[in-house]
Amino acid sequence: MKPRIYSDIRIRDGATVGEGGIPTLPVATFLFSVLHGVFRNNPGRFALGFPLMREGERRHPGHVFRVFAESEEDWKIVYEELDKHERIGSRIHLFREPLLIPENYSGPWIEYRRFRIPTRKSTQFRGEHKERIPRSSQGIDLRQKRIDASAEWPFFRLRSKTTGTIFSLHITKRNGERTDICCPDGYGLSGTTHSFSLPMGL
Repeated sequence: MKPRIYSDIRIRDGATVGEGGIPTLPVATFLFSVLHGVFRNNPGRFALGFPLMREGERRHPGHVFRVFAESEEDWKIVYEELDKHERIGSRIHLFREPLLIPENYSGPWIEYRRFRIPTRKSTQFRGEHKERIPRSSQGIDLRQKRIDASAEWPFFRLRSKTTGTIFSLHITKRNGERTDICCPDGYGLSGTTHSFSLPMGL
């Protein structure tokens, strides 16, 4: 997918931090889940950025989700799904027409990636580190280090449709380089194998 157009989805009356931050998070979580369903059914066609994401003590994904796609027809898929959705449509503001990314864009490029934490039963961690992790103190230590590091990053509490279990999906961001081709995962995020960055100074 070549990120040629984008559109912001704004949570109505949302606030990233402060008094409005806490009530906004449930809506943001549900929106993230709905978008995951759209992205999963249209693999590799959409990337997701968080223009107002905050890390640290006041970590929060923000009340603006920026969706990138290659064409207006692609964006139409997202727009129509959200616009007709009974539970989320009234809580967000959508723009029918997406905006073009300038060909000569020279602003910041940001990578958004899932921050994985190995499970207690995991014998192999498939994240930034590809080494095998036995069920030993090594695996326990790495799990605890990742848990400690995750306190920096905002997260969504989601339910797995496969197992029914609830898990936390943390999202990291870092400065990146211009990316012409994106290979987003089912959440619209960058991955270890096919990392990419998005133009976020638009």
